[in-house]
This record gives sequence, C-alpha cells and structure tokens, in this order.
Amino acid sequence: MSQQELEKSLELLDLTKPFIYKDLISPSIANAFCYTLQQMPAAITIYFLEQTQNQLHVATFGVGTIFYQAFGFSVMNGISSGLQALASQAIGAQKFQFCGKLYYQSIFICCILIIPVALILYFSEDIMLSIKIEQELAAATGLLNKGMISVIFFEGIFAQTKAFLNAQNLYHLSVYTHFISCFLSLLFNYFFISILEMQLLGGIIARNLLEISNNLIVVYLIKRLNCCKETLIKFEWTVLDGSFKFFKTALPIGSIFWYESICFEIFQIQVNYLPSLLLSLNVLMYTVALLVYQFSYGISIAATTFAGNAMGAKQVKMAKQYTIGSFVLLGGFLIICLMLIIGFQQQIVKFLTSEVEMEELFIKFLPVLLIQIVVDGVQAIVSGIVKVIGKEHFASKSMMFCYIVFGQPVAYIMTYLLDYELAGVWWGMIVAASTYSFLQIYIMLKSDWYHLSNEINNKIDSLGDHHNDTELQLLDKV
Repeated sequence: MSQQELEKSLELLDLTKPFIYKDLISPSIANAFCYTLQQMPAAITIYFLEQTQNQLHVATFGVGTIFYQAFGFSVMNGISSGLQALASQAIGAQKFQFCGKLYYQSIFICCILIIPVALILYFSEDIMLSIKIEQELAAATGLLNKGMISVIFFEGIFAQTKAFLNAQNLYHLSVYTHFISCFLSLLFNYFFISILEMQLLGGIIARNLLEISNNLIVVYLIKRLNCCKETLIKFEWTVLDGSFKFFKTALPIGSIFWYESICFEIFQIQVNYLPSLLLSLNVLMYTVALLVYQFSYGISIAATTFAGNAMGAKQVKMAKQYTIGSFVLLGGFLIICLMLIIGFQQQIVKFLTSEVEMEELFIKFLPVLLIQIVVDGVQAIVSGIVKVIGKEHFASKSMMFCYIVFGQPVAYIMTYLLDYELAGVWWGMIVAASTYSFLQIYIMLKSDWYHLSNEINNKIDSLGDHHNDTELQLLDKV
C-alpha cells in the first residue's frame, strides 16, 4: 500500500484529535469579535446622526453604506481574501519572506483599484437617480460617497494588513485594533457631530480619521510586539515585480467575496418594492443574521488559514482534518445558537423593536431566518476551504450561477408571483446558498487534494522568486 493510500485509509480515524479544535476555537472567537467590532463604527455614526433628528442624514448613511460596501469595501476585501489564501499557503510552504512580498503587492493593487472605485462613488448620485432613488436622498448619498473614497482606500490597506496577519495566525492584533477603534469612533463622532454640529460631514470626517488611526495602531502593534520579523521584509520597489501576476492569481479568489456582496445587494433591491413594514422587518432579520454570521465567518477564517498552511506544506491529511474540524465546530456553534434564539425569541424581538405588529411578524418569519443562518454558516466554511485548495475558479463561476441565474428568479417568483412577500426573498437566498454549498462540497469530495497541493506549490513558485528561509513555522504536529 502506498503512503497516500495509507493516509487516506486512516483519515477518518484521526479527525477527533484535540489539537484540531484547540487550534480552531481561539482564532474563530478572535475573528468573530474582530468582525463584530468592525461593524460598530457605522452603527455609532448612525446613532449620533439620529440624535440630530435629521432623518435625511440617517437614511443617507444607511443607503450610502450599502452602496460603498458593494462597490468599495467588497473590492478591497476581495483582494485581502485572495492575499490571505495565498499567504497562508506560502507560510505552509515555508516561503515566509515571500508572504511579505505578497503583502506589498496587494497594497499596490489596492492603490490601482481605488481609481475605478473612486469614479463609481464620485458619480454615485447619477447612478442612484437612474434607478429612481429620491432626488434629495440621492444628492446627500452622493456627497457621502465622495467623502468615503479616502475611507475605502485606508480601509483597503488595513484589510490587507489584517489578511497578512491572519495568514500567520496573528488574529489578536486585529482584535486589539478594532477594540481601540470603537472608543476612537465614539470620541470622533461625538466631537464632530455633537460638539461641532457638522452632522453628515462630521460623520465623514470621523470615519476618515478612524481608518487612518486603524492603520497607525496596527503598524505600531506589529513593530512593538516584533511579531512579523520573518515575513515583514524591508520594502524595495523590486518587491512589486509580479504584482499583476499576483492580481491575476488572487482575482478568482477575491471575486467570490465580491460576487457574494453584489448578489446580496441585488436581493435587497427586490426587498425595496415591499411595504415599509416589511422593509423594517428585513432590517431586523438581517441584523440578527449578521451577528450570528460573524461567528460562522470567524470559523471560516481560521479554517482557511490552517487548511491553507497545510496545503502549502503538502500535509493534505492535516488540511482535511482542519476542514472536517471546522464543520464540526460550526455544527456545535449553530446548535447552541439556534437553541438560544428559539428559547429567547420574545426577548430578542422586544429588544430590537417595541412595535407589536413587528414582533408578530418577526416570530412568523423566524423559521426562515433560522434556516438562512444555517446555510449561511455552511457557505462561509465551504467558500473558505475551496479557496485554499485551489478550486476558486469553479467557486466563483458557481457563485454567479447559483445567485444570479438560479437564486434571483426563485426570489422574484416566490415574492411577487406566489405572494410569499419578504419570506420569498429570503427563500431565494436560501436556495442560492444551499445550491452553492452543495456544489462546493461535491467538488471538495471529488477532488484529489494531493494533486491540488502540488499545484498550489507550483503556483507559489511561479508567482516570483523566493527567499530561502531556514526556520520552520507552523504545522509541526503529527
């Protein structure tokens, strides 16, 4: 029996090793807190704008957030997603200094991509008017989006730094940074919105200062803790050689994130034609789903890093162990989470709204919400794994098919032809996510991971010259 056949026969016997869950739990929790804290600055700004009792500005920030997230943050986070997958593989292959090279190249690509992003945001008022957004709201949102161009640029750089750190299992630095930024956000928004009474302009200035602060804080922590001495190489212009080759390689990986963001916004367009009460209910359901998703996404990020390290190190058995372990961990989390939501549904809905009719609707649509939470969690895991095993091309194409060709028509038919109302849109998302997840799990089961691991190492080698590292890191476990 060959070595590979022997390993395959023993894989299922080794999936309960304690170190798998020990490795995954701490980073998963850290990432969950990180991405939860990341949502806080926008919520804080909206809170202070609400105190001004200018509902136009509150609505502007809400609409603007959807717009610049879809066309700005999703682009930058897509590149960071590609960076994390490639960097985690490079770390596993012991190409530590090459990981630093990828980091600089991703920042360079962000500097280029900000140009088309800036053009879209600059002309966002005209875009919104073309889709019949109310003129006053479109004008205010256009002003907000212009002010957010620099925010997206600085946030994009910070996203690359987080991905660079995540690939090395240095999640705690991002958590520290976001924790500090929550307090800074309170300070900045209070000063510019409440004290100086600058309202929407104050919110824009506060967000710009916050993103600049995030970059300064994380760089300070890296230097202070001296935790990236093997990977953070000295910058020279020559490290940018091969940047477009990196972009070409990272694009299919990052496009999964971008497609998901765009597809979600298209679903929300269908929601906009429903009665206002259902629009408010959609916000409440999305708030609960987003909060739970942060923990599912945290598990996904941890699984992506460890499985990517293993694939880069040609330790396929361990990559599979981390993959199965992440699903087991997700299952345990979802069981606990769903039990809590069902058990405390009355308290949750009363905390979110005081309207009796809204409470009744929330309880009515709760089963749909719970199903969406489950399929969203599974999708988060499979999206992370397919990226690091080298199946990103299939994933990005199937994402578009499942969400646009399949999910959108299902949502429209169920919402407006079969009169399922808001539940129809959510069922459309459930069908799309379930189909996508099924296809990814199928391709994961059918693929030869040993062959994929070799292809990954060949891909890393083809991206550029590497430095000879003498010290080993990560994945020394048996």
